[in-house]
Amino acid sequence: MPRKTGFLSAFRAMGCLALLVIAHRTAPAGPLRWEHDMKVDYSSGLAPRWSGGALLFLEADLTSQPSIHSFDAEGVGSAVIVTIPEASQISVYGYSRGLDGTIAVCGHALDKQGRQPSFIALISRSGESTEILRTDPYRAHRVALAPDGTVWAVGYELTSEGDEPKDAGDKGVIRHLDRSGKQIGAFVKRSTLSSPTVVMWGYLLAARDRVGWYSGPAFGPGSQYVEVSHDGVVSRFSDPQLQAKEHVTGMAVTDSAGTFVTTYSNEGGSRFLMLDKPRGTWVPADIPVGPQTGPPERLFGGHGDTLVFAGAEPHRYSLYTVAR
Repeated sequence: MPRKTGFLSAFRAMGCLALLVIAHRTAPAGPLRWEHDMKVDYSSGLAPRWSGGALLFLEADLTSQPSIHSFDAEGVGSAVIVTIPEASQISVYGYSRGLDGTIAVCGHALDKQGRQPSFIALISRSGESTEILRTDPYRAHRVALAPDGTVWAVGYELTSEGDEPKDAGDKGVIRHLDRSGKQIGAFVKRSTLSSPTVVMWGYLLAARDRVGWYSGPAFGPGSQYVEVSHDGVVSRFSDPQLQAKEHVTGMAVTDSAGTFVTTYSNEGGSRFLMLDKPRGTWVPADIPVGPQTGPPERLFGGHGDTLVFAGAEPHRYSLYTVAR
């Protein structure tokens, strides 16, 4: 049972968009049914992620104007530019999309004076407006937009010298903010984690009633999975019992309470697992193979009760639904 309190290389470097599988899940368990394939043409050297109903690609990181390219389920694309006033170089750590099309980006921006202030940027769907939330000393490494429009982040505090402050252990690494940047809540004390690097890896995803955070490290055992309900209840679960050279390559958190991950190791290949919450354990789940595709290999994310996977074929989407 989970404990409650109050309050990748699996994915090969890609030169083009790999197979995507979109699966609707309305119950904690049940077989998936292949529906049809669809294609989209886009090239990138970085693996995309699915968030808020669109596939997101990061381009031009570590420049003065990184961009996020989005493709919805019909393959319709758009792009927004990340701009931070007076920044000569922007380092993007995490990004996601809200259901209203808002793009959230977190990272730090190097200015001409050599300062590196942390930020969360909220960019409108059209790209015409950007809200900048200044978060220092808190540096967010992952960010997610909840369906209610609030902002969730995972990160830790740093001084201007790049060290953790003396009281860092008492601060929550998961932060809940309103759209103005005002803190609503803070969860999971830094002192409960072995290292600040734990928050630099992993996944943060928002569902209708909660957020799910799968922590680092990138490889092997030692990770944890934490959910925080929108009213502040924290639930901790064990990791999927990873082997020494195995790591989680993707995650999805659904509105119907399901949580899913894919893993990879050179020895064992890919695994698709779902969280059995009553037992607090991760169990294998099956995905059928469509007639035009190979088996899915990596979970890109999800929204609502939709799961999006990546497989071996480029430029192809495959739609799956839950068999009834």
